[in-house]
Amino acid sequence: GSILAGERVGLLAGAFLALSFNHVLLSHFSKHWVIVIFLMTLVLYLALLWPVGRRGDAVIGFLCGLSFGASLLGFFSWLYYLGVFIFKNRSEGSRMLLNKQLRLSLAIGAAVSLFFVIAHWHYFLWLFKKAGGAYITAGEPKSLGEYLSSFGYMISVFVHQEPLLFALAVAGMLTLAFRQQYVALGGVCMVVVSYISYLYWFVHFESRYISFLLPLTALMAGYGLEQVVAYCRSYGKWMAWSAVALVLCVPVVVVARLDYLLMQPDTRLEAKRWLEEHEKDALVVLSSGTSGVHLVSNRIALTLQKQYGGLSLREELRLEKLQSEQDSSGVFSVNVRGWREDKQKRGVLKAFIEKYGHEVKHVYYVVNYWTSNTLSDLDRAMIQNGMLIKKFDNGVGYVHLIHDFPDPVTILFRMRSLGTTVEIYELSTVLI
Repeated sequence: GSILAGERVGLLAGAFLALSFNHVLLSHFSKHWVIVIFLMTLVLYLALLWPVGRRGDAVIGFLCGLSFGASLLGFFSWLYYLGVFIFKNRSEGSRMLLNKQLRLSLAIGAAVSLFFVIAHWHYFLWLFKKAGGAYITAGEPKSLGEYLSSFGYMISVFVHQEPLLFALAVAGMLTLAFRQQYVALGGVCMVVVSYISYLYWFVHFESRYISFLLPLTALMAGYGLEQVVAYCRSYGKWMAWSAVALVLCVPVVVVARLDYLLMQPDTRLEAKRWLEEHEKDALVVLSSGTSGVHLVSNRIALTLQKQYGGLSLREELRLEKLQSEQDSSGVFSVNVRGWREDKQKRGVLKAFIEKYGHEVKHVYYVVNYWTSNTLSDLDRAMIQNGMLIKKFDNGVGYVHLIHDFPDPVTILFRMRSLGTTVEIYELSTVLI
């Protein structure tokens, strides 16, 4: 920002990126999101900072390759670099495509990317097979109407998650147009349109995917706020400072509330703790939707569950360890998500009750859902015949902050905690 339009723009853009709701939300995961945002921001910064030359372009090519290695969507680091490259070399016209430095950076980036493809070939092989259909949508029917609506979807996500950032970014882009800085405006539009087009034609849409547009959006927002400050300055410095404070206090309050929620126990963690405290003389049944409630089963439960072929690889390894060490730790629990058919699940539960029903005083059935229409027929049958004894929820119902965000960001102030709804029912053994 300071390179493009002054130090204040750079400081404001950095503040917007640091206080972005989406950025902070994704930061608490031990995953690739934030590192890719960092690499994209670094590519954009170095592309603007360094003059066109061999050293700079070689380093940027390497960083673009690293970004791809962290995430497939990190490929779009190239958009940031190419946008700046075109802006700097716009006087050369089509000849810029023959630039040696550009070809060098492309070659280095391709080599680094190829290294990650070879190192993780099994992932890429899986990704482009039928199993990757949830991620790769290139083979699905497409239409112009759906393509245009995809831009509306991304705009709606920004409006819900980052309303102030989005409004100021639009103001910054309008300022570029008003000042006839069409090359810079065209570079911004090229990045945005290319990114959304790629998501539509080849991948899919999730609200968190706006994260890779955050560096550019923050830059435009900083530029837009600078214009507001310049206008307010004509009424005095106090007016300009008041405008900055008023604008920045909104994301500060939102992020402070989000940080508070992140520090609270997740509903699934609360349920896990309750079950561990009440597991004595009890059989705990985890329904097919309770993958977020991670109980550690004991040797007896895992041994019986293995007879019906319902162990995951992690449970297989734990059972081997427990048997070799004669360890009896863990909860007497069965996880029925290992079987697809309700008939199989009922058979497993019946076998557990017949073998160990006389040894337990309670049978707890645990369901976990974002929305109740995802419950299976078995879950509904058990709920109908059981008695609800404990419920953990976030206070507002269905809110999945990562994959979907249908409500404005202000819903954070009505939430008690993060997580799904977890319900614990006590069953009569004769009803299994």
